[in-house]
Amino acid sequence: MRRFLEKIYYISYNFLEVLPQFYHTKAEPFSEWQRLGIELAKKDGLNLRDRLDFSSISKTILENRKINAMSQVEYYFCLFRYAFEQTNLAVTVPEESEVSKIISGQRNVSKDIIYLYQTVIGVTELENAIRKILNDVSDSDYVKEQIYRILWNDSSISQTKKQELSARYNHAAAFLSDVLLFALSRNFLPRNKKTAGSELILSDYLLDTRLPSVTRTFVGREKELQEIHEALQQEHSIFLEGIGGIGKSELAKCYAKRYGKYYSNVLYLRYHENLYRTILEMDFIDDSMEMSDDERFRNHYRFFKYLDNKSLVILDNFNSVPEEDFLFHAFLSMHFQVLVTTRSHIEEVPCYAVNEIENIGDLKQLFFAYAPDAQQEPEITEKIIEEIYRHTLTVELSAKTLKASGMSGKDFLQALRTEGLSISNPNKVILTKDNLSQKQRLYQHIQTLFQIQGLSPDALDTLRNMVLMPQNGISKILFHTWQGKSDWNITNDLIEYGWIQEDTVHNQIMLHPYLHEVLLLETAPSITKCGNLLKGIFENCILYGIDVPYYNELLNTIESIYQNIKLDDTVSATLFMDTTMAYLAKYGRMESVEQVLKLMMSMPDYGQNNRHTAICDCYAGYVEYMNGRYQKAKQHYLHGLELLEPFHPINADLISNLKNNLGQTYLALGDTQIALSAIEEAIFIRQSYGTVASHDTLVQGLSYAQLLAVNGKWREARKHLFSLIRCVKKTDGMHLFLAELYSTLAIIESKKLPEDSLNHYKKAKQALIDGYLPKNHPEIQQIEQEIQREEMLVRGLNGGKIHIIPRLPHK
Repeated sequence: MRRFLEKIYYISYNFLEVLPQFYHTKAEPFSEWQRLGIELAKKDGLNLRDRLDFSSISKTILENRKINAMSQVEYYFCLFRYAFEQTNLAVTVPEESEVSKIISGQRNVSKDIIYLYQTVIGVTELENAIRKILNDVSDSDYVKEQIYRILWNDSSISQTKKQELSARYNHAAAFLSDVLLFALSRNFLPRNKKTAGSELILSDYLLDTRLPSVTRTFVGREKELQEIHEALQQEHSIFLEGIGGIGKSELAKCYAKRYGKYYSNVLYLRYHENLYRTILEMDFIDDSMEMSDDERFRNHYRFFKYLDNKSLVILDNFNSVPEEDFLFHAFLSMHFQVLVTTRSHIEEVPCYAVNEIENIGDLKQLFFAYAPDAQQEPEITEKIIEEIYRHTLTVELSAKTLKASGMSGKDFLQALRTEGLSISNPNKVILTKDNLSQKQRLYQHIQTLFQIQGLSPDALDTLRNMVLMPQNGISKILFHTWQGKSDWNITNDLIEYGWIQEDTVHNQIMLHPYLHEVLLLETAPSITKCGNLLKGIFENCILYGIDVPYYNELLNTIESIYQNIKLDDTVSATLFMDTTMAYLAKYGRMESVEQVLKLMMSMPDYGQNNRHTAICDCYAGYVEYMNGRYQKAKQHYLHGLELLEPFHPINADLISNLKNNLGQTYLALGDTQIALSAIEEAIFIRQSYGTVASHDTLVQGLSYAQLLAVNGKWREARKHLFSLIRCVKKTDGMHLFLAELYSTLAIIESKKLPEDSLNHYKKAKQALIDGYLPKNHPEIQQIEQEIQREEMLVRGLNGGKIHIIPRLPHK
């Protein structure tokens, strides 16, 4: 169970969709068909295959096809036709064998498809597709009834959710669309389990085992590929070293594609900050949103110990040094082989230098692939290639720029030779690790190419927003959703021009690290220039009480924004910081919270604007509280409250939060009466000044109930918790908070009402399962221990065999 009395959420803004007040709510009565669903659920004992997921729904539909109707592949294509026809997404229909595994529940539906069908258009398209599929079913009402039975027999779905999903039961296509969307959003549980001693299969552990796409214009490097393969037969690890943009990553990906047959498994990782973070952010089948970072990392790291010496792990873009990464030596000491790309020269490991492509003919072939007309001037093309030092990335970018500009080869060459570096402060360019003089000239050439292309304002905005994305890539769908753009043409043009890279296998887009440094200076992303993107991120974070399936991508993007953005608008920046810190805190990204706090404290109005400074105190107190430094937390909260005197209604939300957090801190210090008084004040302020309908209200309500119980007012606490539970059950996506309410209720009832306590522990367990936690999660296991203890207690009371031993009073 999550830390009792210590899980505190911080935010100063209401939900976009207002929650009902929790004081006078009534449960809605069941309709007759909902009663029928419950009766069916009690009568029928269906097997494991009937967990409501994509597999069970699809099997039910396919088992009731008309004779000579659609195949599995045709069904899958028809269902997700909208996704497959998106020209902006490289989502292809899987092979028949892969579709079979998806239908049987051994593999999950592509994450890109799941994201796409969460949009308004996607929901409509799915319902239309199901309507067509039902034409090929012999008895659509029977199919609907069977899926309805699966829904109501699934013990891992709450009654409230079952009622919600059954709302459109009378309309078959609408009902099936609703349950299918819900099934796609659930935590994927594979039907096949790995048996002891069997060969390790990556897809039994990882959600996505596909290797990234290799550029279609990969040329040359035959000698290098062979030498790397021979070196890996002799060495445990090989580091491909060379300057940025020379082609190390493409060489590694091409090696995996060409020589992958020599390995039992090939795994590709993009290095992000450090090995801990890189491994943490992998997508495993049994991950859950409520795992702490350390739990998730341990789960992932354990997997690498299963890999044998026939497995190859590619670690791309390791731009660090061993001394800066504490996992470096442990990672390299494992059994699997490692192929690493890096711009650093590391003395203690076997290195292979990746230099310019030797054969000028190969480079000309690369150039002509993007600028076919240049074949008419082969000598000029060769001079252009030599002018840019045969640098692979710049050769590709030059060819694309030449084609886009419409210039002659001669004029283009002249521009490269004469244009200078137009940076306001050239000293800001980081010139480390690589050859400095050559790198400086290459920077000049890339900036010249940027100026020659003369990108439109919209294209510059898109590039500016891309600079803020995580360097290991972002979903193409999420990038455009956050910007509020349905037209992807500008992004596609920038991919064609060479400024944005695309991994068509995973539908991700990214900036090459080498280009990122230049574009950061050229586009200068700031709060005022990136308003549309920041608005999209803000709207995700303000609903921090509700989980989203792409939370990890969102968190990484928030962290990347702070690393690259200029805070040129203090008011907007503070609002964005306040909201995003709440989201970072929710998922335990404490280091990031502290970094944002440092940024906030370095802003011009810190110490002058009392509200902004009080917000800093609120989060600084949170950091101290979570680290167990309660006296320091108390000082921050008291200082924040002092700054907001005299009271003004505009600060009611912030004052309420500060008082609530102060109350929790007093409780941790043992001052229960003062704690109760502080939280009562927090609730009174929120109710009195129109900020009742927020997630903070619910959290404060829980804190108040806990303090009532601690002060011996258990009946009042119990009544208060029931009010909160009625409210939360009406709001979708708050299962984990509901579990905390039930657990708190069970703890309060344990001594006085053990049978009720047992019932509420069971409901807490169900809520945790509804919140996508796997059944082996530590929180669920702890709840099960409490259930077993209460069951024994209840049996003993009913049989007269066990006597309750009163606890000794505290001294």
